[in-house]
Amino acid sequence: MLRVLGRGGMGTVYEAREEGETTTVAVKALSPAFSFDTHFRNRFEGEIDALMKLNHENIVQLLSYGQDEGVLYFAMELVNGSSLFEEQKQGQVFHWQEIVDIGIQVCHGLRHAHDRGIIHRDLKPGNLMIDQDRKVKITDFGIAKTFGSSSLTSEGNVLGTMDYMAPEQARGKVANARSDLFSLGAVMYSLLAGRPPFLQGTVEKTFESLLSTEPPGRLDKIALDIPKPLADLIHRLLEKDPSRRLATALATGRQLEHVLEAVKNAPKMETQVVPTDDQVDEEGKTFVVSDTTGHRGQGDTSARSGAEFQATAVSKDADPNQRTDAEPVGLQDELPARRPDYFNEVTPQQRNKKLDDTRGEESTNAWPLVLALLAVIGISAVGVWYAIIRPPPAGDLLAEIRKHENYPIRARNEIERFLSLYPEHEEVESVREASEYMLVLKYRNTLGQRRDSERNPLSGIERKFLEIAEIKAGDAPRASSMMLSLLNLCRSQGERLADNDRRAYEMAQVLAIRLERKAQKQISEGKRMIEETLNTARTTNSPAWAIDLYQSIIDIYGEDAWASDLVQKATEEQEKRRAKLETPAENSDQ
Repeated sequence: MLRVLGRGGMGTVYEAREEGETTTVAVKALSPAFSFDTHFRNRFEGEIDALMKLNHENIVQLLSYGQDEGVLYFAMELVNGSSLFEEQKQGQVFHWQEIVDIGIQVCHGLRHAHDRGIIHRDLKPGNLMIDQDRKVKITDFGIAKTFGSSSLTSEGNVLGTMDYMAPEQARGKVANARSDLFSLGAVMYSLLAGRPPFLQGTVEKTFESLLSTEPPGRLDKIALDIPKPLADLIHRLLEKDPSRRLATALATGRQLEHVLEAVKNAPKMETQVVPTDDQVDEEGKTFVVSDTTGHRGQGDTSARSGAEFQATAVSKDADPNQRTDAEPVGLQDELPARRPDYFNEVTPQQRNKKLDDTRGEESTNAWPLVLALLAVIGISAVGVWYAIIRPPPAGDLLAEIRKHENYPIRARNEIERFLSLYPEHEEVESVREASEYMLVLKYRNTLGQRRDSERNPLSGIERKFLEIAEIKAGDAPRASSMMLSLLNLCRSQGERLADNDRRAYEMAQVLAIRLERKAQKQISEGKRMIEETLNTARTTNSPAWAIDLYQSIIDIYGEDAWASDLVQKATEEQEKRRAKLETPAENSDQ
């Protein structure tokens, strides 16, 4: 190892050179703290699997992978350059024609990945490297998703960087090719305007802006030299509704080429917007659940989360079996034995085999249709056999899953079978959410087991996560508000977050989405109930009964912030009723 290139939540990236070789590479190594954590091992191996299928000049190339003394790692080409985020931070001014060229190259890389079933899901300036020849390299496939995958770790429906994430990802929906194109539009907007299109001061405000508001200004109004066709294209990529965006990276790349062709004779002008330090700092506080390839410079302050690289250096002299203070305990039902070390060099033959295996898996999906056809044409033996082993109906699996909606761990088998058997079912999104919620519940249970541990005590952030997660289900508005505050706290810490706190941050993001939805439902139902009670109190002929009804509203909802206006109404109406009730007595005394 020659030097450290970058560190994050899951491990470290080094510049390295094999003995006797002159070419240096980037080596990405999983932290020993996560060597026995299936969740992080699967994510790390998922990035290797994604890169194995990709071989394109605009995507960082995987060279080899393996395990050494219990530490997972892979080697990739070392890009001699910097990320777009680094260039933004250094005050680089991007002319629109250069940004169009960057966009075209990214589209070429995305087309290659999408054609092989890989969705990146975390395109952002920090994951786009620019070499000395201004060639773009897409990096960091740590949370990439394979089409049709039912794996829990590959779903990650809310993983990504909020500032560049597509709205459907923020809602927990499945990301697709149009999601990556939205992120590309957000990156191009950021390079032209000097700030991400939906960036706000807090997580919840950014989330709300991403889901419901338009970018703060038209690009061709912000920087007057930007051609209107380019602004139109970028704003189309930023449409909330995926169906209104361009459908493919190929189409997007061609549209960008048309923009260049249409204005090829336009004089080159300096872009009028330069990113300020404050704007760059906001990029540095990005709401992120991803890892970094480590090609960023030392000036990179991009915030990291539980899925990111950990700031623990991997030492050849370290004992991989020795537990560190930051090592998560109890994340598995039991610690598996360490897997044997190995080394694999990635060859063209291996890449082709990986793609062939993928196609083979896809082709097996046709067998149920073949068997059904054989049954229809009267081959009784096959028909009887198929009838005996046929998969359970989707409705039966859904019924069992819904029965355990609040504790989906009890329906784990049904969830896994549904995702495997019915990936195109209309209810697959709700089942994927249940699958993710299982991971959160398992993590919550793990923290509960460590609550009083002296060997590995809970950190302040872990303890607060557990406290919020254990709030009674009927108080989702309070839990949602507290969870968003915890996210803001974690976000402000950036690289200072410890390993365990990064994991809590990742889990908090998943739970925050669920709590927000639940809170909105409870608030809606609560407001309806209060309004009905207010109406009953207003129309009753019994002043005493009306006063009691108003008091019930005050007692039950008096401490709920969302009900403050209605509680105030109840208080005012109660005072009016009391005044009318007391008036006859006062008159009789006189």
